[in-house]
Amino acid sequence: PIISKLNHSCSPNTEFYWNTKTNVEELRVTRAILEGEELTDCYLDFTVKGSLTRSERRLMLKTGYGFWCTCDVCDLAEKSSGIDDRLREEACDLSGIRQEIYEVVDSKGFAKMFAKAERWLHLCIQLKYKVTHQIEAADAL
Repeated sequence: PIISKLNHSCSPNTEFYWNTKTNVEELRVTRAILEGEELTDCYLDFTVKGSLTRSERRLMLKTGYGFWCTCDVCDLAEKSSGIDDRLREEACDLSGIRQEIYEVVDSKGFAKMFAKAERWLHLCIQLKYKVTHQIEAADAL
């Protein structure tokens, strides 16, 4: 099927993936989807500073797409939103880990990089990031 539009969520349940074997863009689910639940995509790149905190995301979406985000993440209470913002900032800081791994030359450095990569993956899962996209974006750095 052809998809014409997916609404945005800062915690989407799908991600687009370019299948290099078939040369076709695929829409893949990133978690279990409940019956009747809307399919959503994230319009933002969380590996780029300036689109991480709730206020930054809402400003970018209002300016770029003309809407004020009211997804589950943006509607969190102030304290929870602050925690989420800090986790997103940490995940962004760790997103370059893939490139850093190539520069490691000793086992102690590798163990440190592996721990950072493990933390980054944990944050991506916790924040319900589109992991395939995050890996591709980090690879482009």
